[in-house]
This record gives sequence, structure tokens and C-alpha cells, in this order.
Amino acid sequence: MKKIVFFLLTIVLLGACAEDVVYQKTAVNNNNNQMFSYDSVTNPEVWKTFMSFEEMMEATQIPEELLKEIPTDTLVALCMNHPLANNYIYYNNHLKGAKIIIDNFNGFQELKKRDDASQKILDFYESYDMTYNKYNRDHNPFASYRTIIKPLNIGFVELVIASKEFVDLYSDKYVSRLENVTNVKYEQKLVDKNYTITPIISKSLLISSQIKLERLKDLDNSNTKKLNHFLKVGGRTRDIEEIREISRIIYSK
Repeated sequence: MKKIVFFLLTIVLLGACAEDVVYQKTAVNNNNNQMFSYDSVTNPEVWKTFMSFEEMMEATQIPEELLKEIPTDTLVALCMNHPLANNYIYYNNHLKGAKIIIDNFNGFQELKKRDDASQKILDFYESYDMTYNKYNRDHNPFASYRTIIKPLNIGFVELVIASKEFVDLYSDKYVSRLENVTNVKYEQKLVDKNYTITPIISKSLLISSQIKLERLKDLDNSNTKKLNHFLKVGGRTRDIEEIREISRIIYSK
């Protein structure tokens, strides 16, 4: 039953975002003029023929002959806008849900091999447009679902970063910039009611928790345990007081 619900929700979410998210506009060519984009498989008539997560994931893999030729910035965009990226919301632990995409998509496996992956991921995160567009339900039956796509997308980007699968992001070379960018995104969420629900706010705090834990000299044992627990559950909480406490620990001087 759980698999059936997961599959149906995937169909709804993909239908909700099919016309708007970046992956529909992301295409790459190699020297033989072979092209890759998600468009052909995310066509609703094609997508509905897939009967499992495994079939969907297999259909969205990047052909091996193209994989190594894709520029890193384009590869980051393809990874962050994978058609199944937002499926993390169906998992009790959102970090684990994101990691399933990371582990099963060959784009992420190739990205891990790139020396400039951390820089390009940070560039993507910093330049992410959080402009929130509403849709007219009279013209689109998916409108109520599509209005949540932007917050879900930025959530996946932040989960990828918080997962520490690209651990170099937390090195001396990048961590100050990562902290600054994360703080900017967090502040943007706080002033936009479309982003202020706790599951969306918590994704920025996951990154900040990782950064804070890298600086253990700033923490006592009690606060260290709280941040580690927050990360262990993937930031999954609906308790606004817990969010406030995590925020207090992170931003206290």
C-alpha cells in the first residue's frame, strides 16, 4: 500500500510541476550532437507508464556517452532538478529521502568525481531564484500543488548540501561562503510567508547545524546533542519551538 501511495503522489507532483521547473529547459549536447534532457520521459503520457520508482529512476539516467562531457555547472542543474528530486517529502527523514536520489542517479555519481563540484554547487545555491509565483486554479487543476514547487526545490538543494555528500563544501576553502549564502537564504525565507512553514525553514538550519558542529569549540554538550539529533531526524519537525531552539543555538554568539 505504501508503494502505491508513493507512486500516485509522484504522478501528482510531477504533473504539478511539469511546465515550470528548470529541468524542462535543461538540455545538453555532446560532440556528436546527441542531446539529453528530461523532457521526453517526463511527458505525462510517458511518465504514467512507469510503475515503480526503479523504472522512473532508470528512465532518467544520463547516457554514459554524454555523462563525462557535460560541463559541471550544467551537471549540477541536472542533478538539482531531477524529476524525482522533490520526492524527499514522502520520507519521514527528508535527508534520507534526498540521499536515495543522490545514491541512485548517475549524474550525482559523476558530480562527486568533479574537482569543481563544490564550487559549482555553491554557485547554483547562491544564484537560486526564490521568486514565488502563484497560479490560477481556474486555468490549471494542479494549481494548489504547483504553488509549493519552489519551496520544495530549494529544499532539495539544501538537503544535498546538508547531506555532506560533497564534504568539501565544509572545508576552509568554501565554508565561510556557504555560511553567508545559507544565512541569506534563511533570511529570505523568514520574510516570505510562502517559505515560513517549518519543513521549509528547517532545510537551511540543517546546513547551519553542520557548520556549527564543525566548530565544536562554540558548543557545549547539551547543544551539540540537540544539533546532532536535529540532523539525525533530517530536520523533520513541526514544532516551531524546536526550530526556534535550533536557530538560537546556531546564531548565538
